[in-house]
Amino acid sequence: CLDDVAQHRGIRVDGLQLAHWMIVARRIEQMRDRIQSRQLAPAVAGLSRAGVAWLAFTSAVGEEVFFRAGVQGTWGIWLASVAFGMLHFPVRRELALWPLFAFVLGLLMGALYDGTGTLLAPVATHFTVNFVHLGRLAARPRLDDVPGDPRPC
Repeated sequence: CLDDVAQHRGIRVDGLQLAHWMIVARRIEQMRDRIQSRQLAPAVAGLSRAGVAWLAFTSAVGEEVFFRAGVQGTWGIWLASVAFGMLHFPVRRELALWPLFAFVLGLLMGALYDGTGTLLAPVATHFTVNFVHLGRLAARPRLDDVPGDPRPC
């Protein structure tokens, strides 16, 4: 009977921990979105959907071939994910959490590669993440195109 109580309590703690990390992940995502809109949007503003798709595809294929088939195949998932996170190291302080986000995605894509034995799943995941985020950023108007923007060009 005591074992049953311990199991239920463990489930409750696990559930609370999961809820906590889901809240933390959501807050990090919201912060990332705010930073992207200020810092990254100007680089892709006005890019066509075809341009967004091409950029998302080429970066997904190139990075996954290098990191999953190359680095992960030699050094393992953890070092490949650390290297993937470091590749996404920002030049601006406002993007300081970006490598952490990339590290977590690196672990996810590494697990997909290990689980499926093929690059298709990590490339498709990487493409989807890039396409959605780049597409959202490219769809935003450039700051100098906004009517009534008081800042000088």
